[in-house]
Amino acid sequence: MHGITRTDLQRHDLSVPGQEAVQTRVEFAPGAAFPMHRHPGEEVVYVLEGSIEYEVEGQPS
Repeated sequence: MHGITRTDLQRHDLSVPGQEAVQTRVEFAPGAAFPMHRHPGEEVVYVLEGSIEYEVEGQPS
């Protein structure tokens, strides 16, 4: 995607078969955005610099 760089840092299997934890660094250029999408599991976001707008099912989080 234009203006977005994604780097997978590590992956580890979880105790639940078929599930894994993934640590990823994502860098956004000013004004860049992901289109609406889904993840099969949970997600944790940690912002190192700047700010983001984050929505879950169309609602601000």
